[in-house]
Amino acid sequence: MDGTTSSSPSDEITILEPGHDETPQATPQEPPQPDVLRPSLEEVLAKASSALELEFASSISRSVMEEANRTELFRKVLRKNLFLTIVKTYAWSNARLVHEAHVAERALETHVQDLLQAEKEQGRSSHPPHTFFGMRAMALLVFVVGMVAVTDLRSCSFIKISPVLVSPSCSPRSTGLFQPLHRLDLDVPTM
Repeated sequence: MDGTTSSSPSDEITILEPGHDETPQATPQEPPQPDVLRPSLEEVLAKASSALELEFASSISRSVMEEANRTELFRKVLRKNLFLTIVKTYAWSNARLVHEAHVAERALETHVQDLLQAEKEQGRSSHPPHTFFGMRAMALLVFVVGMVAVTDLRSCSFIKISPVLVSPSCSPRSTGLFQPLHRLDLDVPTM
């Protein structure tokens, strides 16, 4: 084997040449001696400190205390902000339910108004009989019934329009909104 071996910087370096059967041997190291010069912990603590050491220690403790104060202030602000966020979220969730109920109520009212408007446009809604327009509709009904009786009573039927007005219909077919009340079967002499 051709090479250099070294187990530590203080070991001797042995160069092996081919043909030699020597194994590298390290020089014996001296056992470590106890540090007589190094003072013990009790001695260090009992020793009086100089002004420079005291200032260094106080600057370190001051920086540690400032960091602790900043951390505590941050935690207080964080707790306050988290509490306010929770309260605002709770208030929002309760207000959202009320708001959604109002929106749904408005949507339902709008839908009902649209249906009423569509009925009025199609002529399916009527005025109550106690109003001026309702009384006029009843008078018109009486007139039409009288005219129908004179012309041809067999093809007409009286129907009820939901919910109030009763009017004649000469149409043989009726929708689901109309309910026939009765059919007139009178023998009217023809002239």
